[in-house]
Amino acid sequence: SVSMSRCLASVRPKNGRCLNVIAVCRVSSPGPGKQDIRSLDDQLLKIREYLDREFDIPYQITEVRGQGSGENLNRHEFLELLDLVDTAEYDLVICEDLGRICRRIQAHTFAEECDDRNTRLIAINDHIDTAQEGWQDHSIFSAWHHERSNRDTSQRIKRSHRNRFSTG
Repeated sequence: SVSMSRCLASVRPKNGRCLNVIAVCRVSSPGPGKQDIRSLDDQLLKIREYLDREFDIPYQITEVRGQGSGENLNRHEFLELLDLVDTAEYDLVICEDLGRICRRIQAHTFAEECDDRNTRLIAINDHIDTAQEGWQDHSIFSAWHHERSNRDTSQRIKRSHRNRFSTG
């Protein structure tokens, strides 16, 4: 198996100069007691550190960042991302995990859209890289894992609220 670093080093920009990168950052619902909006900057920092560590060529980043449910496929940011990928001008879409792009099987479908346009997709935490053989399996399992994790968290919160209500 080819190491990810060796595979990344072989990337060639479509424009011949520098990698054209889309960095995707999203929080679900920022606010008191919920996600911190500063998480968007944290996600971008992780992406930049990854690019600096793994790529040995210059890159320019177009940020697509926003807030809202990953289940909402009508979010302005998601529609903008689809339009950018559809241009086929970008070399790479990168995010912390597929759930930052969107949720459920639509995340896998988005990865396929990238692949169809020769735009590589890397989801750092999910270990997904569309340039590596078998990425489809990782993508499907990651979409399932994120959905299962969200459902488990929802059930835990509901149990806690019911218990607190019943005990006063």
